[in-house]
Amino acid sequence: MQLENARVLIIGGTGVLGSRLAASLAEKGAAVVISGRDEERTAQAAEAAAAKGGLVLDLLDVESISGVVEEANQTLGGLDAVIVASGLAAFGGVDEETAVVAEELFAVNALGPMVVLAEASKRMERGTIAAITGIIADVPTAGIATYGASKAALAAYLAATRKELRRRKITVFEISPPHMDTGLVDRAIAGTAPKMGAGADVDGVVARIVEGLENDSLRLSADVKTGEVELS
Repeated sequence: MQLENARVLIIGGTGVLGSRLAASLAEKGAAVVISGRDEERTAQAAEAAAAKGGLVLDLLDVESISGVVEEANQTLGGLDAVIVASGLAAFGGVDEETAVVAEELFAVNALGPMVVLAEASKRMERGTIAAITGIIADVPTAGIATYGASKAALAAYLAATRKELRRRKITVFEISPPHMDTGLVDRAIAGTAPKMGAGADVDGVVARIVEGLENDSLRLSADVKTGEVELS
């Protein structure tokens, strides 16, 4: 995929990873629109990333997703890539879990992104749809069963959607990076994160994501032991 003049929508463009990805793509010459939950933060992030616009979107409000995707489509004059970089974390064993937490995790980490990507694919003739899952989708881990399951659900959706959309020349790119210090665990909606080792370099991971977009990669993954990022 050629990034110069590419029209890109990034869902979750106010976060550490999403904002740096937006800035990196803009530097490559892409026209970028971002979304975020807070209007003021979204406007600030859009300006900082030299984006073409910032749209307010809360993935819990599934019914609003179609309108936001269409607004980005109209703003950019089409969509060449849509990337979901948003997500929620929660910690705690199954005996501590509540239905409310589980519902919110699946709404933001799975259902919302699924609807975004489905709505995007309806408006694209070709290009790339992508979403961040994470190493927890590959490695079921005690203490974060529901969090991991919500990401694994999105990973399964991406794998199946890839088979459907390849005939339309739409690449489905799963981004499953290692742990990074983005502050996500500090904003967990439940529980306390266990002690983790040093996170991978965010800018390094962003560079590999951009490389993956340029090369029409299908998956970015991380070695469980070394954290080394690979594209395939």
